[in-house]
Amino acid sequence: MLDVCLLGTGGMMPLSYRWLTSLMMRYNGTSILIDCGEGTQIAMAKKGWSPKPIDIICFTHFHADHISGIVGMLLCMGNADRTEPVTMIGPRGLERVINSMRIIAPELPFELNFIEITELEQEFDFGDFRIRAFRANHNIMCYGYSLEIDRTGKFDVERAKALNIPVNMWGRLQNGEEIEYEGRYLTPDMVLGPDRKGIKLTYCTDSRPTDMIVKNATDSDLFICEGMYGEPGMEKKARENKHMTFYEAADMAKRANVKELWLTHYSPSLNYPKEYENAAREIFPNTHTCKDGRTKEIKNNSGKNVSGKGIFVMVVLALFVLATFYIINNRAKRIEKDVDKVSPVKELLVMDLSANYPNTPKEVVRMYAEITRCFYGESYSEDEFIALAKLSRELFDKELIDNQDEESYIRALRAEVALYKQKNSTISSVSISSSADVEYYNFKDDEWAQLVVIYSIKTGSSTSPTKERFLLRKDDEGHWKIFGFRNESLNKSENGEQ
Repeated sequence: MLDVCLLGTGGMMPLSYRWLTSLMMRYNGTSILIDCGEGTQIAMAKKGWSPKPIDIICFTHFHADHISGIVGMLLCMGNADRTEPVTMIGPRGLERVINSMRIIAPELPFELNFIEITELEQEFDFGDFRIRAFRANHNIMCYGYSLEIDRTGKFDVERAKALNIPVNMWGRLQNGEEIEYEGRYLTPDMVLGPDRKGIKLTYCTDSRPTDMIVKNATDSDLFICEGMYGEPGMEKKARENKHMTFYEAADMAKRANVKELWLTHYSPSLNYPKEYENAAREIFPNTHTCKDGRTKEIKNNSGKNVSGKGIFVMVVLALFVLATFYIINNRAKRIEKDVDKVSPVKELLVMDLSANYPNTPKEVVRMYAEITRCFYGESYSEDEFIALAKLSRELFDKELIDNQDEESYIRALRAEVALYKQKNSTISSVSISSSADVEYYNFKDDEWAQLVVIYSIKTGSSTSPTKERFLLRKDDEGHWKIFGFRNESLNKSENGEQ
């Protein structure tokens, strides 16, 4: 899954409601930034995304509205305790431009590695994904970028069975792992078909329409393209300034057979881009005029995808076949138990909060409490532990997330769970306030809610209750997010009332 956020959508100069050009993407623990105009830090903070994991920064060109925010961004990353090197990609002269700007920020706690583009088209391989730069047509040297994430082939169940590969190793092979098992060396190519289409995103601003852009955007899941002018009659000005109109961008999206077009990089004179959206949709129907902060998760949605939830379902079906075989041979009880039971951990991990976020404070806290109960009361793999931790952070308010980065949160959580297990303690049950007991109020233009959760902690043969009070705040998208929680002492009368 690729997370995409268009942090800034303005061209030339920032407005009170529109920051300058910037795009951020997150994939598999790595963050990628394309362009860093003025206001990028503010837009990122408002979105709740951290600058610390940014490993790669790409620049389309060296006009100020695309690069003026970089010094502050680098300092912000340093203040977030980043020490790992950062890779920068851009046109010739990149190192000289960045170092000249760093006169006011000469010391950083991490190295900068510069890659200067020297070809009309040039590809950079980062293992999990590839970035391809391609020449645009602006009044200075300018490039667009495509990010491509490859997708492995379909898992071949019949081949796995024929090779007598244990079912519990299918998922590991699907994820590219090589395994030694009982003197055999198992590799992914033994059970995977040819590679399939993965994820592709293309980003291009500050250019006239070109065949090079169409070629590189072809079949993209998302095409983010400048729409400097939306008003009719601006074609001449677009040609003179080497920019594009909404309609030229929509025509390229149509020619490139992309799935979705996001327009960005608006002229400061264009106050209401949405006013001209329908006209662009007459050329390419899936066109969107974007505001700062527009976000999307791009997934492999094909029903033939066997990864993630699909591989789990496939494993369950395979186990069902095995169970049927053992039923015939009077050995059904143990296998049926394995087949029929889907663990609470897996039930949680197949949830997509971007599509089905809990509607009420109580539902948010109920989900968080269930995640917590799984940490302390269920069995799971290391990968499932990390996935559960990340899922719980999706329920957090941006301020809570900013107070502790993901790595520190997972480390502290792991230590706390280990301590509980040393004491042989588990959470046996959870009780949440009724909807009538949720307290709602407004403070400083924000909507807030409070409610109580009581956990039953089992240690050995004894069980004792512990009470936690949760504070939630509604975010800009209307989602209730956990702002904080505290443990409160619980006397017997309180327990009796529950």
